[in-house]
Amino acid sequence: MSSNNRGFTLLEVLIAGVILFSVISGASLVYTSAIKSKINATNNIKVHGVLPLISENVQNQVKKGATKGSASLWGVNYQWQVIAKQAGAVRQDANSESSRRVFLNTVRVDLQNQRALPSLDLKVLTWE
Repeated sequence: MSSNNRGFTLLEVLIAGVILFSVISGASLVYTSAIKSKINATNNIKVHGVLPLISENVQNQVKKGATKGSASLWGVNYQWQVIAKQAGAVRQDANSESSRRVFLNTVRVDLQNQRALPSLDLKVLTWE
């Protein structure tokens, strides 16, 4: 009894290699996109977590009379500048004879965290 079974043919080995290569390529693409998505999500969470603090800091500075500034908070660098100051109505104080003019300030905030992020416009109400 002689058996004619000597292993796989060249065609079978090539097809198996192509299938294996396709599976490995697909898995590596999924893995790299998952890593990139994780990095983007982490950066977005970091920036969105610090936005209320940045907004409060900028509003306090504008209310003190500053027109531009820059700072860094939790690894997020930001620069801001008042780009428009619109005069509003005159406000009469109830306790005194003095009156104050109300202004609506538009403040452009540029954020940067390992990459440039879109600019934000804040509205800050001040009076003099």
